[in-house]
Amino acid sequence: MNPDFNNLKYFCLFVGNPRSGSTLMSQILNAHPNVVISVEADILGRFQNNELTSKEEVLESIIKRDIKRGLNNNYSHTGYEYKIDSGFQYGHDQLQIIGNKKQGRNANLLKKEPELLQRFGTILNLPIRVISVVRHPLDNISTLLIKSKCDAYDKTTIKRYVNAYSKRSETVNHLMNVKSYDLKTHIIKLEELILAPRRTITECCDFLQINVDDTHLDACQRIIFKKI
Repeated sequence: MNPDFNNLKYFCLFVGNPRSGSTLMSQILNAHPNVVISVEADILGRFQNNELTSKEEVLESIIKRDIKRGLNNNYSHTGYEYKIDSGFQYGHDQLQIIGNKKQGRNANLLKKEPELLQRFGTILNLPIRVISVVRHPLDNISTLLIKSKCDAYDKTTIKRYVNAYSKRSETVNHLMNVKSYDLKTHIIKLEELILAPRRTITECCDFLQINVDDTHLDACQRIIFKKI
């Protein structure tokens, strides 16, 4: 395995609340010929714990996970299927964007250690581009409660989930206002991704400075409409 990292523009990190649609958006990007986004690999956490200590280790870890999922035909996550017929999901042509989707975990890590992202970017020697997928807070919190199988009518439980949601949202707001290093953040509303997929995907690709063609947009649009 000898991937070419010479044309990389950015490291893309998903940060925000879980159950927001970030897996769908990450797989839309992962199906792009110039992008590899690792799904649910705790890259930032492993860096924090000194399990990944160099740029090469970080990038190769993502590529290996992507190849493994492709070989296993693993297109599902949390009970949903995310296969996109673009020809590049779990594969790439000229690699320009590489990244990690573990939106909730990344937000929790950065809430506790805000300087972690700058340290991560320094070792990568790549600008970081943050994507945060958001949806209506009530939808978000209710799906988290359902997934947890907690007592959704217990006030203490509801308060705990609301507070956790707020803290992760505060982290995203903080990242949007960072001016000290080359960091930019792009917000994607799940509702807009569903109602206007071509425009929303194109805007995201513009943010990452990659071209997108009708073949990719058509394939992504089909999976979105299939889900609704």
